[in-house]
Amino acid sequence: MKPVKRICTNKPLTHAKAAKVLRQLKKHPEVCEKCQIKPCVLAKYVFG
Repeated sequence: MKPVKRICTNKPLTHAKAAKVLRQLKKHPEVCEKCQIKPCVLAKYVFG
């Protein structure tokens, strides 16, 4: 099975990009566990 490519980047997320990332995490939550992006741009988007 091919590993899933993370779609988050180090740049701040737009609404559309955040929606794509959330959909990806519902299918592949392990992508988040292996993420090297610090601080988490998705958390910044969600929690401000």
